[in-house]
Amino acid sequence: MVGRTYSEIAHALVLSGKTIGVHVSNMLRKTGTASRAGLAELASRRG
Repeated sequence: MVGRTYSEIAHALVLSGKTIGVHVSNMLRKTGTASRAGLAELASRRG
């Protein structure tokens, strides 16, 4: 889902944009990353 908006991701997963935003915010907080790009980089490094 690289480069997609919350709305696009939500539509693909049959969820609301708000739900996607909450999950992304939680992942950013828990990993200490500042952006979705940083989160993707961290995930890539960890496999």
